[in-house]
Amino acid sequence: MAEAAFTDPQVRAVLLEIDSSGGEAGGVFDLAQRLRTLAQTSGKPLWAIADEAALSAAYAIACAADRLWLTRTAEVGSIGVVAVHVDESVADAKAGMTYTFLHAGAHKVDGHPHAPLPAPVAADIQTDIDQLHDQFIALVAGFRRLTPEVVRATEARVYRGEAAIQAGLADQLGTTREALTALQRQLALSAGRSLRNKAAALSAARTTPRSQLSQQEISMNDHNLVTPVDDAQENTAPTPAQSPQTRRRSMKRPSLLKLSSDCAANLPS
Repeated sequence: MAEAAFTDPQVRAVLLEIDSSGGEAGGVFDLAQRLRTLAQTSGKPLWAIADEAALSAAYAIACAADRLWLTRTAEVGSIGVVAVHVDESVADAKAGMTYTFLHAGAHKVDGHPHAPLPAPVAADIQTDIDQLHDQFIALVAGFRRLTPEVVRATEARVYRGEAAIQAGLADQLGTTREALTALQRQLALSAGRSLRNKAAALSAARTTPRSQLSQQEISMNDHNLVTPVDDAQENTAPTPAQSPQTRRRSMKRPSLLKLSSDCAANLPS
């Protein structure tokens, strides 16, 4: 769905609507990076909203967005990893069942549930968990422009509403409808700036003799340029054109595709 949206010429932006408490770790980092890459290569804004939860691996996915909204009661965070071993040996004994494992490779049956977990195996599993945690922290820190130390200091806490913004884990409070409206407004502002810059560039080109233009200016006047959307200026007035080099291609009225995701793949909270 995301790939279809980012390659569709009629789609001007993508909003991920997320409500998930998490799931398995497998593939989640690659998925989050793929979403960020699709947004960057297409030049289309990618926003997300936690409505009502983006936790653990679902938060990793939400972090790929340029701007992360959440409702006032929504939860985000839980930047951690957990593994569970269940020792069923006592229940096996009560049931009169004894398990014998025949295997090749000393670690082939590490962590099986029919015996207590040996200390060396527990240490190996903990090492794996720590490595996944480091990757999770690096992903969030990079996407959210935070230091790894700040992310690690959350200690996998869950943050609700305004507290999430104060912690740097989200950007703005609002409903899904309000997020869509803000995204539409940003696209409209960007389109308005592009139209004004294009008109100014065309006017300058008409009043300046072609012989006086440098080869670079001629090239820029002869081709359309695309400038990425700056969501940081969402609530600011459009700026006037500055020079022929700022010419940009006009944008049609934006159409939006909202991707609803249950984010089933995640790092358990």
